[in-house]
Amino acid sequence: MLVWLLLLLKLTAVWGYDSGISEMMVGYASVSSCPSSSFNNWQCRMCLNGSGFINPPPMLTNIGIAENGRALGFVGVDEENHRLVVSFQGTVNWKEIMEDLELELVEEYCLGCKVHKGFYEAYKSIEDDISKLIESRMKSNYQIWFTGHSMGGALAIHAALALNYSNIVGYTFGAPRIGNKLFAEMTRHLNWFRVVNYKDPVPQLLPFPMYYHTDGPEIWYYDEPRPGFQPSTKFKTCLTGEDSTCQRSVCNLPFHLCTNGKWHTTYMNLAGLTDLNLVCFNKSTLEFY
Repeated sequence: MLVWLLLLLKLTAVWGYDSGISEMMVGYASVSSCPSSSFNNWQCRMCLNGSGFINPPPMLTNIGIAENGRALGFVGVDEENHRLVVSFQGTVNWKEIMEDLELELVEEYCLGCKVHKGFYEAYKSIEDDISKLIESRMKSNYQIWFTGHSMGGALAIHAALALNYSNIVGYTFGAPRIGNKLFAEMTRHLNWFRVVNYKDPVPQLLPFPMYYHTDGPEIWYYDEPRPGFQPSTKFKTCLTGEDSTCQRSVCNLPFHLCTNGKWHTTYMNLAGLTDLNLVCFNKSTLEFY
């Protein structure tokens, strides 16, 4: 009975995926790549103009930033749509990528649940600040929308679990595996969509399925991205994150190795999700808008 109930919850979640919301949330995820001074007053390039076919996401006000050199997240208010948006900055340089590949697991959340130590400690370093920012802006009729790209997706999931709000929606892009199978199963109650791009290698990290596992629903955009063009409508949904018919059909050790990092920054056909010129600055003057 419990198995059927979980399956029903999963099916309901998959039916709830909205590609238009994904385009909006990738905008919020890209904004977090910018220096905080550019989006604190909603003056970044993506904030005002969008990029290509990605429209600027709804304006956020009363933005608060949690930042300590190891992690960055922001909380903003979308008053018109009665929601808070919480976005976490992802990996933006090779030093951080190497730190992300640390393999040590620590037990958290439940007995036997183990998570990547680096991601967990990065989130914990700003958890108190993120919690205070949410509590000071929260209203009874608000939802909380979490997002993040790459490592930012891992931090977003930790935030949703640790803060334990019931009225949440999550869209992450190119997030790596975060913990073991028990941890992945424990996240099934979240209203969450893990968007995976074509042959992006990062969702298949960390490549040790005996230790690291992920859960669904996975939304796999299986067409080769065309940066700068209309976002693709060709995607497949899978109930479990290790489904061999979704991205694992093309990116799966030892038989299918994906190594091209350019697919990691082209979600929803953005030409460069972490490109500061594209999402942050006036390209001609390299100044903030």
